[in-house]
Order: sequence, then C-alpha cells, then structure tokens
Amino acid sequence: MTFNLKHLKSTAAAALLALAPASAFAEDWKFAIEEIPGSIMDAYAQEFKSRIEAATNGDVTVTVYPMGTLGTPTETVEQAADGIINFTNVSIGNLGTIVPESQVFLLPYLLPSDPAAISDILSGSETIYGELNNDFRQRGLEVMTMYSEGPQVWTTNREIRNPDDFENFKMRVMVSPILVETYNNMGASPTPLPFGEVFGALQLGAIDGQVNPIPTI
Repeated sequence: MTFNLKHLKSTAAAALLALAPASAFAEDWKFAIEEIPGSIMDAYAQEFKSRIEAATNGDVTVTVYPMGTLGTPTETVEQAADGIINFTNVSIGNLGTIVPESQVFLLPYLLPSDPAAISDILSGSETIYGELNNDFRQRGLEVMTMYSEGPQVWTTNREIRNPDDFENFKMRVMVSPILVETYNNMGASPTPLPFGEVFGALQLGAIDGQVNPIPTI
C-alpha cells in the first residue's frame, strides 16, 4: 500500500554536482545520474547534454551514465570529487556521509508545501549557493543546482498509521545518518540501501517498505 506523508512532510531534493572548481572543459564530459533512462534526472541530463553540445558546436560532448553504470550514487559523488567524472546528479539523501551539512534538507517540515516556493528556494537561495556550497567545495565539489522531485511517499507491506505500527518494520532509507536516526526515532528499523538494490530487497522481503518521491516509485 502507498501512503503520502501528509503528517511527516518532506521533499525529495536532488543536487547536480560538479568537480570544484567547475573548470574542467574536457572534450567529453562524463555525467552520471542516480536514476534510469526516462526518469526526471535523465530528462534533465539529456537537456543539459543537448544545450552544451549545441553551444559548443559539438566541440564538447556529454555522455550520460544512468543508474548503476559507474557505481552507487555515493560512489559517483566520490568520483566527481576526485575528478574521474565531471558531473553527477543524485538525491540529497546520498550525500550525508560526504557532506554532512547537506542533511538539513532531509528534515521533515523544513521546506514549504507550495512547489513554486520550494523551487525558488532550491534554485536561488544565497545560503545554498554560498555558505553551504563552501562546505561542498571543501570536499572537492561544486553545487551547480538543486531541484525538487516532489513529496516523499511511503510504500509498505502493511498499514503504517502510528509509531507503534513501525515495530519490527524494516524501512529502506537512503545512506544518510540523519535519515537513519529519524526512522529510529519513529520506531522503525531503518535499513540504508543504494537505490539500485531497493526493488530486489522488496521482492526478497529483506525490507518491509521504502520511501521515495512518486516519479521514482
């Protein structure tokens, strides 16, 4: 069953990251995304590829690597920081072990409900592209942009209506310490897993539920 988090509202934010400083003008840019072809991240990456190649008259090409091609989302972030790839687009929830300060966006009730207001904050906040970006730069990364993929939604194998329902419930979360602590506090047994392993874990019963934005589900 699927439940919208009406009482625990949070937003699935994604970040486009680049090698910092963003000055690597290779002939072929490597762009890794967390999601599969046809997803929101893929649409963004394909538009990015089209505009870059048109603006450079083909002198710069962009190769998009979809989910799992170059490793887990966290691994692609590490590759971007090390200069192995030029760009990666991942969910904020996969950055907690690399840039702990970014976990603030995983807190329930942090962002407003209005999608336009969320978009304005994520795309134009002086804090995100100033002070927070400095935290990314210290790890060899540059925040190019952030955007929302919509509200977080649970899919579960039994009804979850109150904290007692979470007893002995294995909830898949992204690999982020603050998410683990959040679901611990709600009474669940949080299970961090890379995105590519979620479907198989649900099939095998290794987890009882998961949380993602609707397009991902």
